[in-house]
Amino acid sequence: MIFFDNATSTGRISGADGHRYDFSQQDLKQPVRPAVGAEVDFEPRNGAARDIYVIGGAAAAHQGSYVGKVEPDLGLFGYGWRAVTAKYAAFSGRARRKEAWGFGVIYFLLLLIPSLLFIPAAATGSDEAMTLPLVILGVVFLALIVPSWAVNFRRLHDLGQPGWIIFVVTAISLIPYVGALIALIATVLLLVVEGQPHENKYGVPVKRA
Repeated sequence: MIFFDNATSTGRISGADGHRYDFSQQDLKQPVRPAVGAEVDFEPRNGAARDIYVIGGAAAAHQGSYVGKVEPDLGLFGYGWRAVTAKYAAFSGRARRKEAWGFGVIYFLLLLIPSLLFIPAAATGSDEAMTLPLVILGVVFLALIVPSWAVNFRRLHDLGQPGWIIFVVTAISLIPYVGALIALIATVLLLVVEGQPHENKYGVPVKRA
């Protein structure tokens, strides 16, 4: 591909036969954004390139920005609530950074509510009064383990990494001192690193690049 104009979504390809062929983006058979330097396969038809496939170079299919359909933005709380309901145990697919942040907010709030029950219970000085808040907190914590792993799986997928890495990080976190530091770094990376803008083996991007 020797030329592409983003404004008009048209460009020109230099063929192996020495001729040059005009094309438009709609002729591409993959949802990628074309770029100069891409190696392509195409069918010449009436002096133009049709049925174009990007096969290598600067804008190979696995490197180009995705231009297909993406899901609508659900907002921070929308993503968070979906993570603990509809995608409670969804370990496949991808999750954008906003979904990880949204889940973190919902996770905090769901643990905060039973934690607040400790205040009146502690004021009574009764061990029996402390039992109910402890049970509720324990149940909520255990209930959130699966969606926590699931959203981390999908977040790793968005980065092009296998989700099982989260189990390795969890195991490392048990190492005194250094484990907690490594787990903190891994958490920060999941929250701040941008996902791959192209389709990977885990699915299409969940946001527009």
